[in-house]
Amino acid sequence: GVRFVPVSFTPTASNYAGQKCEGVNIVLLERNTLDAPELGIELASALRKLYPQNYKMDRMIEILANQAVYDAIVQGRDPRRIAQDWQEQLEKFQQLRQKYLIYK
Repeated sequence: GVRFVPVSFTPTASNYAGQKCEGVNIVLLERNTLDAPELGIELASALRKLYPQNYKMDRMIEILANQAVYDAIVQGRDPRRIAQDWQEQLEKFQQLRQKYLIYK
């Protein structure tokens, strides 16, 4: 899992240079239980919901490389449901890759 720690900082560069900003530091607690793609979907969904005017979704499709997931976030679907939707394909991929893994 992960833990979120609130942070305040003042960037020296970027659009927010010299302005006090608030954010979170994501601390990795347990690598084996972290589902990074699901965490990413949760974060993207939360940011879109909390800051709809400021959160830019136009570049998100480049990061996701998956139109269905992008559409689901834009539509405001539950992030857990979005993650469930890719489980079947993920399981098929994991089975397929088994024969190619060097280390198990």
